[in-house]
Amino acid sequence: MVSAPFASVVALQTFLQDPALDVALAADALADATGLIRAATGQWISLVEDDVEEVEIRTATDTFVLAQFPVVAIAKIETYSDTGATWSEVPAIGYRWLTSGVVRSTGWGAHWPFGYGRVRVTYDHGHPVIDETTPPGLHAVCLSIAARRTVNPQGRIAVSLGAFSESYGASGPVLITPAEERVLSAFRSPRF
Repeated sequence: MVSAPFASVVALQTFLQDPALDVALAADALADATGLIRAATGQWISLVEDDVEEVEIRTATDTFVLAQFPVVAIAKIETYSDTGATWSEVPAIGYRWLTSGVVRSTGWGAHWPFGYGRVRVTYDHGHPVIDETTPPGLHAVCLSIAARRTVNPQGRIAVSLGAFSESYGASGPVLITPAEERVLSAFRSPRF
């Protein structure tokens, strides 16, 4: 999947108060920051349409949780029959879902497949992501990580040369700070 980073080059230039910031450097830093955020949360976060996920059901249950959220829409749910080796679509009246990714059977069968079974879900998930519509905390974290990578690409903590000394802080260019971790926790799946 290819999608835009969680902030634009112009936003990073504004954040750093540097309109002359190299566009390629800024784009790379934003792509790296976006990738780091996705890895840290286990979420794609950007809007994805018609994603297909197979969920293994190992116990009798009427509920399962999708890996990505927020769930925007579910196009269809199918169950797999080992006996017929086929997928069967579940009627929309047979389930309810929440934006958190929880999907519950409404009584179609009483549960999803008993014992070991598979459910295949085609769904849309994520946030529309381009500056103004990016969730604010996510936008700020992306800019902060990208700014560190741009301003201090080697991740130096301090530099000393003779009487000159400059300190950059304890984190490297693309590490996530504890404050950023707190912001990103809202985007982390309960399954992650």
